[in-house]
Amino acid sequence: QTAMNRSNVQYGRDDSATTKTQTPQTAFLIFALTATQVATALHPKRPAVTTACHAAYYLEDIATNAQNLVTAAITNAQKANIEAAKLLAVANSKAGAEALAARILGLTMLGSATQVLDTIKRKLDIINAGTTAAAELAGQMLAVQELETTAIESSKYVAAASAYTNGNNIQAKPKVTPHQHGSCMKTAKERQAHEGKTVDQTPNNHNLVLFALKPVNLPTKAANNDLTLCGSSGGTPGTDTVDSHPCTNAQNTNIALKGGKIFTNQKITITRQHGAAHENYGQSTASGAVPTPQTIAKSTAAIAKLEEAAADIGTLSATLDIKTLITAADLRERLAKAIDGENAKYSDQETKTKVDNLLKEVIGENGDEIKNAVGKSLDDMTPPKAAVGGNGDRQLKTITNPKELADAATCYTVRRFINEQEVKKKKQESPSCPTNTDKLTEPAKSADECKKHKTSETLQR
Repeated sequence: QTAMNRSNVQYGRDDSATTKTQTPQTAFLIFALTATQVATALHPKRPAVTTACHAAYYLEDIATNAQNLVTAAITNAQKANIEAAKLLAVANSKAGAEALAARILGLTMLGSATQVLDTIKRKLDIINAGTTAAAELAGQMLAVQELETTAIESSKYVAAASAYTNGNNIQAKPKVTPHQHGSCMKTAKERQAHEGKTVDQTPNNHNLVLFALKPVNLPTKAANNDLTLCGSSGGTPGTDTVDSHPCTNAQNTNIALKGGKIFTNQKITITRQHGAAHENYGQSTASGAVPTPQTIAKSTAAIAKLEEAAADIGTLSATLDIKTLITAADLRERLAKAIDGENAKYSDQETKTKVDNLLKEVIGENGDEIKNAVGKSLDDMTPPKAAVGGNGDRQLKTITNPKELADAATCYTVRRFINEQEVKKKKQESPSCPTNTDKLTEPAKSADECKKHKTSETLQR
């Protein structure tokens, strides 16, 4: 018979021959898998970003949170797969409404877990690109913090008369002063602190604070100013510098170069408003600085896509809650098609009644049937030693090895098949001969009639 031909069957709780005892359970493994909040906020809660080190910390947190997001989603899906395997094992060991409830839950959870993993797979390139972009941008912030110390050293005085003779020429000697313990490190094992009041991101409005290096603005042309060549009548050539013996205006007996920093950092704040899907962050306005606006734009575009992917994965993972799954609109639509055919819709009143009656039969009014029937089976079942090894006392709820769960489900399936075949064989051997359970209104057959019946069935086979 097709699903359409069976559509006149009405599912109702009173039709079931299965008695369900409302036994309170101390714990239900079926509800052990709760909706994990895998939508980890990519943007961390930190104090205001005021240095390149702070900017690096913030971006590193985004990269770390992205990795945690994927790990949490995969872990969530793995738990769902394990729970699904246990539910299917229960389904293969039971009959009637309890078997159907366990099977629907197991398959629905399996489908949801697969959907999460499939989404991660499809979004993996975006996640990797966004994570890499955040990490690369963080690395550039660490470089900005170090290179900000780049300077020109002050030179020693040279007699003006010989300043242009080979060997006496004044040179601009660059220097960098690296941090003793590494970029943004306070000690060999401790980073520079990021202290202050936590700043929360504005809803639907994400900010990234970055720093870029740009050349310093030269000071006015005057003696003793940074990066300026000046003269003195008293500075000792080869010994004194402008720092130890300042220049004097209009003196040219001895000349020297006053050193100074050549870079300064520029704070950049770029914003992404979530008014439109996949909208990128704004452009950096720090022209003539490094990292350039183009470099920043490439990285922040990847981070924006990472935010979208994170939202998608978080939404999917949240549907792994069992009660959410069993009451989902999608399940009702699938049941509608299973009952009334491929074109059926749950919105059709006749189909809706059938689906609702079936769900009431399987899960109860509010899921209590699942807790007290399937949940109890999950708590109490002990798979055969032949399937999972051990001493034969391992409870199903304690098993997490996928292969062992598959072996348990296989064992229950095979045993159920064998039992069904034995029952079928017994019915074929004496389908209507007198038994203790025959209806009283049915007249008993004679021995000859039974013999003829068996002979007839043998010939038909």
